[in-house]
Amino acid sequence: MKMLIRIALTVVLVVVVSACGGGDSGSGGSGGGLTAVTNADSADTVVRWMSDGVIEGGLFNSLPLGTHNQYSVNGGLGGTATVTGKDTYTTASSSSCVSSTRIADLTTVVFDNYKVMSSDNVEATITGTVTFYYYYYSQQCSGGYSSNKSVSISGDSVQVRFVVDGTSGYQDTISFGASGTSSMLLHGSCTAGGTTYYF
Repeated sequence: MKMLIRIALTVVLVVVVSACGGGDSGSGGSGGGLTAVTNADSADTVVRWMSDGVIEGGLFNSLPLGTHNQYSVNGGLGGTATVTGKDTYTTASSSSCVSSTRIADLTTVVFDNYKVMSSDNVEATITGTVTFYYYYYSQQCSGGYSSNKSVSISGDSVQVRFVVDGTSGYQDTISFGASGTSSMLLHGSCTAGGTTYYF
């Protein structure tokens, strides 16, 4: 009888340890459930969050138009982003049309523990160097409206940490390159842990 009780207790302990995770799936502190980039979906997600949520949806708002040579931007939650490149906005008009063009050629964005709550509502912390290019053209004429947009982003050995709702997300060091018609529709590759994923 005592032997059966011991066996039962052992089974219960194994089940409890397994349910609690047993190992370390991420970093400590908030976002303890963070995982590494391990497939194309997670690679696509982290690159998209960086391009759309951190840079296009966030850094742009703190960056004045013009030419920048190591222009420093503070992260809303800490750290800095040092920007070198050009960000321009031009307009043109005729008797029947009005057009505008926005070009951001950020040749070097050096993130130093740059931490923000991104426009995707994801807590992002980034360290590393990223290149970002953004082009948007729109035209309003008497006959209708048209627009054209393109985005590209790349980086080598960039440390990323994305936390969703303070509980889950991704943390890894990635090298990547992607482009598309928007930051939400990027196609490219991302290398993490020695494996390259295509999306």
